[in-house]
Amino acid sequence: MSTTMPTVSVIMNCLNCEKDLREAIDSVVAQTFTDWEIVFWDNGSCDQSAAIAKSYGEKVRYFLADETVPLGAARNLAIAKARGEFIAFLDCDDIWLPSKLERQVKQFRANPKVGLVCTDTVMFTEGRDLNRLFEEQLVEKLPGW
Repeated sequence: MSTTMPTVSVIMNCLNCEKDLREAIDSVVAQTFTDWEIVFWDNGSCDQSAAIAKSYGEKVRYFLADETVPLGAARNLAIAKARGEFIAFLDCDDIWLPSKLERQVKQFRANPKVGLVCTDTVMFTEGRDLNRLFEEQLVEKLPGW
């Protein structure tokens, strides 16, 4: 296993998410920014989630909870295992566009005062866009976005 610290730790919390899990992890693997790890916190799944996560090799660091806890507590437990400079959250039923991490890390590097970067969210079902969450609520658009 690599001993270098990744730039981004992607926090994934899972409880029986096999249906969408491979697509979610594949969206991280497809990132144009490649200096990441996934901290995969299995909150007691009894489906194939563990096997799917483990199939990705050493960039997905798998942890099995001793007991099932609420999502906020599970996220904190996963964050405690993170080795990255930055933390990103990815739910197991979500996917990222390929340049997400590259663009976000660029914003952090361009302005050290930036403490949080978020992106627009597109809600979809069966490949069809339903609506965008932040499209009309954009507070400040940073250069390059």
